Amino acid sequence: MRWFSFRFCVIGAAMLAAGGSFASAQAIRDQNTSGAPRTAVKAAPTDAQILASQGMAAFEEQDYATAITRFGQAISQNPGDVSSRFYLALSLSITGKDAASLAHYEKLVEAQPEIYEIRLNYAQALANTKHFEEAAAQLEKAEQLKPAQPKTVELLAATGLAELAAGDGAGATKRFEAVLALQPKNESALLGMGRAALKNGDKVAAESWFRKAAEGNPASLKELLPLAGIYEREGNFEKAIALYREFPEDALAQERAGELLLEHGKAKEAIASLEASVKEKPGFENRQRLAVAYLRTGDGEKAAGVMRAAVEAEPGNAEAHSVYGRILRESRQYGAAAGQFAEAIKLNPKDSMAWSEFAGVAVLAEQYQAAFDALAQLEKLGGLKPGHHFLRAIILDKFQNDDQAIAEYELFLAAGSGQNKDEEFQARQRLRVLRNKKKR
Repeated sequence: MRWFSFRFCVIGAAMLAAGGSFASAQAIRDQNTSGAPRTAVKAAPTDAQILASQGMAAFEEQDYATAITRFGQAISQNPGDVSSRFYLALSLSITGKDAASLAHYEKLVEAQPEIYEIRLNYAQALANTKHFEEAAAQLEKAEQLKPAQPKTVELLAATGLAELAAGDGAGATKRFEAVLALQPKNESALLGMGRAALKNGDKVAAESWFRKAAEGNPASLKELLPLAGIYEREGNFEKAIALYREFPEDALAQERAGELLLEHGKAKEAIASLEASVKEKPGFENRQRLAVAYLRTGDGEKAAGVMRAAVEAEPGNAEAHSVYGRILRESRQYGAAAGQFAEAIKLNPKDSMAWSEFAGVAVLAEQYQAAFDALAQLEKLGGLKPGHHFLRAIILDKFQNDDQAIAEYELFLAAGSGQNKDEEFQARQRLRVLRNKKKR
């Protein structure tokens, strides 16, 4: 895994050892097509110089595999060839072989301790291999060579972020502090300080650091979203909601804010967030939550409108039809509600809940035969409950089938637990009437 997108520094041969091989390699590239040197007094290149020249040509063509081979051969013949060693280390790093590059960078900093670019590349290779302390030491030396260089600061901040990702919050904090000493408004370091504080459980400090980062780049406020999730998991819903609501353009944040407000009995306050969520992400679940919020604030018409849009957008969604049916039932539109439950049943014939709700609303719509047939189907599915005996009793009572109605009322009362007092009272009243009727 590559820790940084930071680019390695490339330096010219003249910046390396005086009289190094690349100065001689240039003479080879200056030959004419006949092969005769343009400057007759120059000595013929050595094998090591030819290999170095071939390595450089491959490097410039981004043929790093060949470059690694040629530079390796060059320094095997001339271990003091600093230029070839530098480009060998660089080619290894570019191809992700940072571990193999370290020994070469170590020799380079010994041979050329004053070269800033060598220090910087060595630091990046060390950080890529998780040698964070050593990387920081090289960056400190690079900083001494060229104070307050943006590349040094950038890499130091990136080292801290990588260190933090590796689990060393204390070490990472040192890097961020060093960066901020050079650049007090460095966004990466400010964000890093916030993330480190969050790892330590200091949510207040984390929020403060994230907001400081956002002063320079408002997009950094996005770091508050994971913080909101932590507050939510800890049960601090008010703080979580407040943070989520800072992101009106973020559909997921608004969705979560609306959900939490709805779950905690604040339907009116939830509406704005849920409306924003539906606007950005008009799926069934978001529409359902918004419809529930409208319903709880007494606006059944808007609730029905939202769910009508949901079933129009997803006609094959059985649950959408069921939710729409429930909202229509709440608005006492029993016939229309029965139609929605019927659609849900068509899409999912084994849905016991849909059959049950259809039967209940069909009774309210005085569609007694349809309700009776639905209860029969529900019984086949094994979903018949005590309340269904009450519904069946009402239907049989309407059909004037007194004996079966009495039997169903008795089944309902026998299974009763006192939780449905109104229905149990009604059942006893009807039983008394029907029994008296039979005595006449």
